[in-house]
Amino acid sequence: MERHLDSPVIWQLCQDQNLLERLNAHLGDNLVLWRSELWVNYPAQQLIPFWHQDSYSKLLKGDGKTINAYIALTEVNEYNGFEYISDIYLKNCQIKGTDPFSGNHFFEIPDKVAKKAIPVVLHPGEFVLFTNTLLHRSVRNNSGKIRLSLTLRLTQPGVKVLPGYTSNYQKPVILQSQK
Repeated sequence: MERHLDSPVIWQLCQDQNLLERLNAHLGDNLVLWRSELWVNYPAQQLIPFWHQDSYSKLLKGDGKTINAYIALTEVNEYNGFEYISDIYLKNCQIKGTDPFSGNHFFEIPDKVAKKAIPVVLHPGEFVLFTNTLLHRSVRNNSGKIRLSLTLRLTQPGVKVLPGYTSNYQKPVILQSQK
């Protein structure tokens, strides 16, 4: 975790102007980058099989928006990536558990709703932004190739990142676009 702090290549990706422009449009200036995670999904594996939302209620406090930037480092498709459920189906989904570390909820999804899941398809270098309300999960990697991606967790300055969520806690980094 926090690969932006120890990898110059990851840090360079975090400062991509196209990415920063899109993030600024959603969160404003002075983006708070509090977490970066590399995801390696090996063939025949499924990273997070549970339907969930990335809300982090035990790691973040305060008023403000959050957003997640999912960046494809290799091809992401319906055979190796992740899928999501449209918000219109949330009322049909019940919480079946909560991650004690993050506070993120895991959901029970009726089969008829799960069949409406939409796969995320990205080429290397492309990204998608999603909020803390997106209900999603990874799919079993049936592509025969490793899928590699990077997720950046960002928020606004009014949201406090709680220390102690990791033994390697570092203060969040402020990202600013070069307009």
